[in-house]
Amino acid sequence: MTYKLLIAVAMAAAITLLVLLIGGGTLAMGRALAAPSRVATPVAVALNDDDLAAACTTAGGVVVMRTAAQTPDSEPIGALGEPEPFCEFTGGAGADEGSMISVLAETLASPNPTLAAMAYLQGKPMPAIDPPAPSGTPGAIVSMPNPASIYCQLAGGMESAWVATDMAADATFRNIAMCVFPDRSAIESWGIAYHAMGSVRGADLTGAFGWKP
Repeated sequence: MTYKLLIAVAMAAAITLLVLLIGGGTLAMGRALAAPSRVATPVAVALNDDDLAAACTTAGGVVVMRTAAQTPDSEPIGALGEPEPFCEFTGGAGADEGSMISVLAETLASPNPTLAAMAYLQGKPMPAIDPPAPSGTPGAIVSMPNPASIYCQLAGGMESAWVATDMAADATFRNIAMCVFPDRSAIESWGIAYHAMGSVRGADLTGAFGWKP
């Protein structure tokens, strides 16, 4: 075999080996991309209506359907969405007589922390609220600011009116002010305000939330 022939055979073998290596690497890469990921991903906790009702009744509450309302004191109420289940408590041990507290059922049942649950369980003390300055108009009525609304805002929420869809129009708690947070959790404004002042409305929810800090 001549010298030139040996060189040609060696080059052919090298090219063949290179093709096999590239092809094998490409195939391995393709398999790696097609293979399912082994990295664990968080799984969202799905809570259906039965789960929410069970969490509410187990905690001693009653499920009440409510809808956000634009004009809660008139008919029609100007509903701002579909009704949502709330869990409501009255007559709990140590609660103020005749009081009630309402919390979105999903907020109560969630095993994950929510802003509403944290506002109740870990809320800051109620700040001092100064009376408004005189208006300068003789005989003008100057009303005190609503401490529940102020506390809701300080906690990072926004207050809105919610009307019970299955309660008589003259019921005491047909219309309530809920403190709704950016994560869509919600709890009654007066409930967290009173709790911040050391009083209990409706029932003590310290151990009722699905999330335990």
